[in-house]
Amino acid sequence: MAALAIRQFKARMNPYRSPLSSQRARRWRPAVALLLGLFALPAGAFGEFRIHAEDLPRPLMQQVRDAGLGLDSGPAIPAFQWRLELKRPLRRAREVQEYFEGSRLAGPPGMSATFRHDLPREGDATSDAVTVRGLVRVSPEDDHVGARVEGLVFPLLAGKSFRVRVRDPGIDIGQTCTVSARVAASQVHARLAGEASLIVCEGKGRYKGFDVKMTSTVYFLDVLGMFLNTQDIIESPIGVLRSSTRILDLKMGS
Repeated sequence: MAALAIRQFKARMNPYRSPLSSQRARRWRPAVALLLGLFALPAGAFGEFRIHAEDLPRPLMQQVRDAGLGLDSGPAIPAFQWRLELKRPLRRAREVQEYFEGSRLAGPPGMSATFRHDLPREGDATSDAVTVRGLVRVSPEDDHVGARVEGLVFPLLAGKSFRVRVRDPGIDIGQTCTVSARVAASQVHARLAGEASLIVCEGKGRYKGFDVKMTSTVYFLDVLGMFLNTQDIIESPIGVLRSSTRILDLKMGS
C-alpha cells in the first residue's frame, strides 16, 4: 500500500528502520544468540513476542483504530515467518527475518505481534512491535501512527480503490491505490496458497523539502491477511529512485 511505499523511501536513510515504523516505532531488545540463518526454527526459539495490542496506550490504540488500516475487518493474520530481501537506493541489498504471532482470538483480526532482525544477525538486537496488516508497526513508545487510509474495504476486489495519506516530520505524501487484478498468490512466492490482490498506488507530495512522485506495486496476500509492498518508483529532483522487496523464504505456523 501507499503507506508502505512511502515509509520505505523514508527508511532508506536508516538500514535498521522498519519501512513503516514511525519515528520512534523501533525498540531494540536483547534476544537469545543463535546460529545464523536458522530460518526453519520456530519464533519461540528466538524468544517470546514481547509487545501485544494490550501493551499499547489507549490513545495510541484509538489512533490505530481511527486510521482506517483494516484493523477490525478482513481476514485474520495467521502465525508465520518470512525472510525478505530489501533493495533500497544507494544501499546494498540486505535481508531481514520477521516473525508474526498471528491475530489473537480476543483481539482485532488485523493486528499481530511481530519481531524482526537483520541478516546476518548483528549481535542479539531485535525489533519488537505490533503490526497492523503490514502497513504500520507501532510500539508503546510511539505518540502517533502517521498514516491514514480512506475507503479500504474488504474483500479487495478488482476495481476497488482507496486513498492513503502519510504525514510525519519532513514528509507529507498522498497516494490513490487501485486493485488492478486478482492473481495467484504464488506469483509473489511459490509457498503462498490462494489468491492475492494486485494493487497499484500513484501519488505525490513533499519529502524533506522536495516535490516527489511515487508509483508503488503492492499485494494484499489473502492467506496472510497482510499487505506487501514489492516495488517503488520515486521521481525526485535527484533522479528516479527504485526500491523493491522480495520474499526469499516463508513458513506458515509458529
